[in-house]
Amino acid sequence: EKISVNLWMSGDKHKQNFDKLQQICYERSIETFGEGIVWFRNDNNNSSQVFISRLGSYTNKEDWNSQFQWLSNNLEKFVDFFKLEIAKI
Repeated sequence: EKISVNLWMSGDKHKQNFDKLQQICYERSIETFGEGIVWFRNDNNNSSQVFISRLGSYTNKEDWNSQFQWLSNNLEKFVDFFKLEIAKI
């Protein structure tokens, strides 16, 4: 099982917006989040996403503190990174 932080894009222009976002910040996203960042352009659906994940399960209460810390840190990092970039598209 995994936990993840996602940037979800949907709507009629999601593929166009995904492509623009990927073009302007793909390389920097790898520098910021590492090789584990996934850019998933879903051509078979009405949504695409960018995400990072790690092993973890919400049912493992002993790991909640670690999971919460990871989620908190990476959610803030995602917002800080993508907020300005999304405004450009």
